[in-house]
Amino acid sequence: MSRSSQFYLVLDVTNMTNHEMELHYTQSKCIYMEGKEPCRIPVPVDRCPLNKLSMLNGGGDVGELQKVCAEHIASLVDLRWQLLGTESTGKATLSGITLTQDMLDLVRMSPLQWEVTINDTMVKAQDELTCNLGECVSIGIGVCNALEHPLSDLILSINFYQDHHNGVNNYQLDTRLSIAGANKVMLPALQEYGRAYHECRVVFFTTGQYKIDIQCSSKETTPNTPTLCSELINAGHTWRYIPPIEITIDDY
Repeated sequence: MSRSSQFYLVLDVTNMTNHEMELHYTQSKCIYMEGKEPCRIPVPVDRCPLNKLSMLNGGGDVGELQKVCAEHIASLVDLRWQLLGTESTGKATLSGITLTQDMLDLVRMSPLQWEVTINDTMVKAQDELTCNLGECVSIGIGVCNALEHPLSDLILSINFYQDHHNGVNNYQLDTRLSIAGANKVMLPALQEYGRAYHECRVVFFTTGQYKIDIQCSSKETTPNTPTLCSELINAGHTWRYIPPIEITIDDY
């Protein structure tokens, strides 16, 4: 689970002693654990800022990115414990944790900032949106480059799907909706702190709940092409608007 500036680090913790333990995992939250008891705790963590990532040296490979993000997490997460009835106290460290590519996407701030409107109204994360069957719904997508250098050869795409909540997403919706305007556009260049905007319209033919997958992809770098380190880290990557927008279509 994540917000634009934070994510939740979910930890499985076990009290391996026979004593009751008090575990503080934020400045204001603690949990009491019986001896030998396991528990799962969500720890809010600020995302790794872009200025930390811009200081990467060398080739800017995923290993270096993982190291920076892991050190960022370890520096912010403060897990302190005390065994009740004793003077035993301590601190747990998260140094040396490993992160998958999906985890890295949650940990680091995205170089792309999103602005999404539905029928000219700005959408906030997890807004409950309802539209009418047969209504022409306008969808505007603004994408901003938060980096200090241009990004090139980007592809902005807008895809609709239905989530069956069983691990299957249905993107084959030709009989359920119609899109006016391109749902995929090329962005040859997005200047530093620059912004691009695209708009399309959609009409839904059947009621139900739909989701919008908004993403921006960068192309793979060409060998022997001079490239900035931070561009290498973002090359061949897809950034998504998270969480996906949900729209309920009603038949009034």
